Amino acid sequence: MSKFSFRQVLTGFIVSLLLVFTVFYFSYTSINNLQENEKAVARTLAVIKTSIVVQALLLDCETGQRGYIATGKEVFLEPYTKSITLIPGSLTDLKALINDNPVQLQNLDSLTFFANSKSRELESIIAIAHNKGFDEARRFLSTATGKYDMDQVRFWVAQIVKEENRLLKIRIASSAVAVD
Repeated sequence: MSKFSFRQVLTGFIVSLLLVFTVFYFSYTSINNLQENEKAVARTLAVIKTSIVVQALLLDCETGQRGYIATGKEVFLEPYTKSITLIPGSLTDLKALINDNPVQLQNLDSLTFFANSKSRELESIIAIAHNKGFDEARRFLSTATGKYDMDQVRFWVAQIVKEENRLLKIRIASSAVAVD
């Protein structure tokens, strides 16, 4: 039976301890990376959802405005009334979510411009209906730039979603690497 010296036992203990700390460090780092990636994925999904909400709110506004202009009945303004006040807050929420991404901030600037333009157009046609009548509002509606503005809203929402989907692929791949 061989005897181990104190020095050999101490060396073995130190090597074992270093291995345990090394495994702990890499596990800790991997878990932190995974958590950061999962937060980034959640934020990406929130950006996609919020940008789609902005578009949906504008569509609700447009639906309410058109129903009102078509029928002359105030009850049809309900979707407009409910949604128009939520658009600025949704744009602010979106900005908070993407404040660290210059590409998305540029996309958001364009989306905000066209969302505000569409909102003003919707409001002005409703005001025309109130002040000059529904026939005048219908005439103005047929010549207004609202379709262009709404098409631009769709385009910029699609750009934001496209960029977030690109980032999502990267983040999911990064999460998979952190798990392995």
